[in-house]
Amino acid sequence: MNEKDLEQIIKNLNDKNLGNIKLDSIKADFFLEQPEYSDLKKLFKNSKYNDYGWKWHQLVRVVLEDPEIKKNMYDRLLSLILKHRKSFEDYFELKTEEGTYWIPNTVADMNRLEILYNDYLKMHKDITNYIHFNYITTRHSGNYVKGKIDWLRTIRSSYSEYPLSFSTSSKKINFVTSENILLILCAEWMFRESLRLLQIEFKEPLTDHNRNILHKINARMKFILKGFPFGEVLDHSKKFFGLPYDDPKIKSLVQESWNNVKQNMIHNPGYRNLLVWIERFRELNISNISSDVPTRHILDSLKNIDTVYEAWIFLEFVEFLYERGVLLDFCLKEKNCTFLHNDNMITFWYEKGFVPLEQGGDGENAWIAVHTPDFTAMLDKEILGVFDAKNYSQSSISDPINKMLAYMSNLDASFGALLFPYHPENWDDFGIDKRKNKLRDYYSKNLIDKNTLNEQIKKFSKANWNELPEELKKIFPFENHVKEFKNIREDENPKYHLNQTLCLLRMSPISSDSAIRMKRNSLEHMYNSIVSKINT
Repeated sequence: MNEKDLEQIIKNLNDKNLGNIKLDSIKADFFLEQPEYSDLKKLFKNSKYNDYGWKWHQLVRVVLEDPEIKKNMYDRLLSLILKHRKSFEDYFELKTEEGTYWIPNTVADMNRLEILYNDYLKMHKDITNYIHFNYITTRHSGNYVKGKIDWLRTIRSSYSEYPLSFSTSSKKINFVTSENILLILCAEWMFRESLRLLQIEFKEPLTDHNRNILHKINARMKFILKGFPFGEVLDHSKKFFGLPYDDPKIKSLVQESWNNVKQNMIHNPGYRNLLVWIERFRELNISNISSDVPTRHILDSLKNIDTVYEAWIFLEFVEFLYERGVLLDFCLKEKNCTFLHNDNMITFWYEKGFVPLEQGGDGENAWIAVHTPDFTAMLDKEILGVFDAKNYSQSSISDPINKMLAYMSNLDASFGALLFPYHPENWDDFGIDKRKNKLRDYYSKNLIDKNTLNEQIKKFSKANWNELPEELKKIFPFENHVKEFKNIREDENPKYHLNQTLCLLRMSPISSDSAIRMKRNSLEHMYNSIVSKINT
């Protein structure tokens, strides 16, 4: 059995039609100690998850989490990368325990190409059913009338009292327009690139699913190119076949088409969609794909979820700075961004390594060990704060806290923060047993009657936060996004380091209103904590 088999067993245990065991029971520490699950325990112990240091409860929670949450996190990460990268050739390189991945990567994320393909088919139908055309005016001079007589020109060219020759003009429908040429070119691009991808011998072969997508695209585009109903457009378009997407001739077609759309010369909305489609296709940067590009999707392995979580937080902070109007620069390949605060330029690094002098480093920051925090905020060579977000699959916070304290000590940092998707916990995160314990602690101090205490615990232990009475809402906050530990001592002989702060911040990729607000508040707390360290 491999890791996929182990994941499927866990899903089956929770499936209401199979094991029907609740999540809290499956992830409990005692679960694998039950005799009937001895084989499952052995399977987990021999898996790579155990080798990588995952605990059983971590694996269970990640396996049983709604897959849409992971997908939404990746989609948000991808959209922010596409928004902030400087060119279509920029990509984010992420190194995980499973290998190296690139984002964006059209081959690994083939559904984006398939979405564009389906969108094109709809646009092609909408446009060809109501195709735009203009008129070409042709002039004729002769002894018979061909079209509308231009009397002024006729009289001027006549040498007798009665004209023997007539100047006429006629209009002819013309389908050869810039936007119709682009409609053909888009089909040629998809035909060309799908064929090229099918012919590449990737180091990691394409999956059958991805090959089928490419074959489908290639065959349909070939059919469209051969059977386009307006032959003169097809013939005229062929001189643009094979040109790079950024060729000046193609740029000129795009610009002319945009001008026609903006001046309301084109009434079919399909053409505007076509021009937007071209921009989306260019974002794929598909022409630069070579055999060296990995074909795996980063979410194919659960072990990569921590890395995706880190990258998502990094891009969310970039977006926060952009929206705040302080972002100066963003370097995707160098994995850093710079922002301005009161004429101070601060650099926010992703995975910047610090090496002590004794181990070949510059010794500017690291004291005794090599450390690479997930994120580091720096003003020149001064560290303003270190952040770690490698705990998406981790429900225990003790090990991450110890790791952060090591960072802060070794790097002489006065501020550190850990980012979790489910910490600090709120009432709706608590299991029933934890809710009962919280309620018992509260009511035992405020109620004397034991029966009343038990009634209140029973009544509210299954209630959502919005169903709690106001007195409990004040005790158990609904959107608690930060937990802060401060060590500020003014005596001459402090027991611990002076003026250090460690925070637990909550950032969840869940798309609920509550999660979005807490994410925003955590980003705000990160920013304020960084800038507050300047000149302190």
